[in-house]
Amino acid sequence: MDDKGKKNTVMTTALLAEVNKESARRDFNRLLSDQFFEDVDPTGIHLITLAMPHGDADHVRVVFLAKMRNEKDPVTVTIDMTWDAYSHLPYAVQRTEGDPSTVQFYTHDGKEIEPTDD
Repeated sequence: MDDKGKKNTVMTTALLAEVNKESARRDFNRLLSDQFFEDVDPTGIHLITLAMPHGDADHVRVVFLAKMRNEKDPVTVTIDMTWDAYSHLPYAVQRTEGDPSTVQFYTHDGKEIEPTDD
């Protein structure tokens, strides 16, 4: 991958559900509710806007913009997650500013993620 375009850390709804389960298992205090998962777009891509050390820096607090079902505007949501989970999140790069068709997704280690039709 070349470095044209800004890297933006993202999560899918499926990945977000996995992270939420692990965070609940670890008894972190910022979790997502069942209502959130009923309202979130199941095929949504959610953009990380802030990440900071939290809880004596043993995990990270993440703020992101979530794509909701049948809504044009995203909502701001916060979750706590392990540093390992955060470091393995995928990222997106928009090659041409203002043109969403030029967005490409990559794994945390830079491998291109092929688009799917589902």
